[in-house]
Amino acid sequence: MSTAQSSPWIPAGLPRATPADGRPRVLCFHYSGKGASMFRDWPARLGEAAEVAAIQLPGREDRLRDTPIADIDALLAELVPAVKPWVDAPFVLFGHCMGALLAAELAVALRRQYGVQPHALVLSAVIPAWQERGSYDLSHLGDAALIRELRQRGSLTPKMLAEPALLTFILPSTRADSALCESIRAKGRPERPLLDCPLVLYAGRTDSRFEPEALQAWKALSTGPTRLTVFEGDHGFLDANPNAVIDAVRAELPRGGRP
Repeated sequence: MSTAQSSPWIPAGLPRATPADGRPRVLCFHYSGKGASMFRDWPARLGEAAEVAAIQLPGREDRLRDTPIADIDALLAELVPAVKPWVDAPFVLFGHCMGALLAAELAVALRRQYGVQPHALVLSAVIPAWQERGSYDLSHLGDAALIRELRQRGSLTPKMLAEPALLTFILPSTRADSALCESIRAKGRPERPLLDCPLVLYAGRTDSRFEPEALQAWKALSTGPTRLTVFEGDHGFLDANPNAVIDAVRAELPRGGRP
């Protein structure tokens, strides 16, 4: 059985196989507007290769009534102790878009507090927060303006728009997610690399937000080797072809995990 403990941050209901001795772990971070359930197929796809832990931020899915956290330091104060039982074996951190920003912050916090680093830090579909100019900030918008912005981005389904009660739950977490990213950007570029683990960067070939090579700016975070993989598709390549991404993450697992 896993030595990892159940926690609101890692939903117990997410299917995962019973890990074998020495099996590595993959800790996954969802992007803004999603929750841990987006990784429901990862345990089956990875099979015996790794144990999957999907991080669940408050304010969505089974934590819908929990207050969303809008500051990175406040989030890490709760998250780092929660994931500590999951980093007693070799592990990989994966995050997509906002989730990648959180994965990077967690990697730094784990090294600072516990002296551990991921076998690989996989950052997907986002440039470093210090490179952003705030064009996607939403935290300052009122409800009406936020709904208009989300509609323009295609982030709201017809069902959401037809159910005002549902929007009352969605808007606070969406606003908090944006504030969370803004608080990460406020930290600025690190003066020196804070990690020495490998950085694995994923980009969509036709992502309208930035060119794939722009992800190379993450090199400022770690002295470890950096690899960039470009997937077919736009910013949503993870949703469009999740199996290709899962297979790429599998290739980053430390040797010794089952095939």
